[in-house]
Amino acid sequence: IWIVIRLCTDEQDVVDFYGKLDRQLNLSLDVLDDFEGEAKEVYEHNKWLTYGLPIHRIRELGFHDHVFDLIDKRPLTKEELKHFLFLLLGEEKSVSIPDPSADWCGFVKEVEKLLEGEKRQWNPVKKKVTSWIDIKELKKKYGNKMSMINRVGKSFSMRRKKPLSRRISANTMELIQNEPNLPEGV
Repeated sequence: IWIVIRLCTDEQDVVDFYGKLDRQLNLSLDVLDDFEGEAKEVYEHNKWLTYGLPIHRIRELGFHDHVFDLIDKRPLTKEELKHFLFLLLGEEKSVSIPDPSADWCGFVKEVEKLLEGEKRQWNPVKKKVTSWIDIKELKKKYGNKMSMINRVGKSFSMRRKKPLSRRISANTMELIQNEPNLPEGV
């Protein structure tokens, strides 16, 4: 059984009570705010998503999938992102979307292509009609993240290309050049 509680109040103590209930209890429960309030919560964690009215309505009507419960609680993982797009765009369209963890560029390219055929949605946070997915925000959130090994390797190779004198401050270079010759072993 999945229970949806749709709050119709701005009384903070009531909102806090149900929000706490939703966070603390391990129940099949989703507490929804009004459309604009939910959109703001989603935007806080997943700026790339336009929380359109169709998403809000299916949540109000009790459609349940774990990613719809997560979008207003935390950023989605790449795996959850692909699953969310599968639900949003439909099975037939999303079959062609590559795994974002394995082929990020291919994933973005395919999502851009699929979004061209989608109706734009009212974005209550930006107060204008936008695409379901803001590709710029999507790339900012998930793209171009190198592994630690690649970052260290790239950093090291960049440092090696600079002459030693460019990495040492001018004051340090002056001290080295003006240092008196010390006896061997000192």
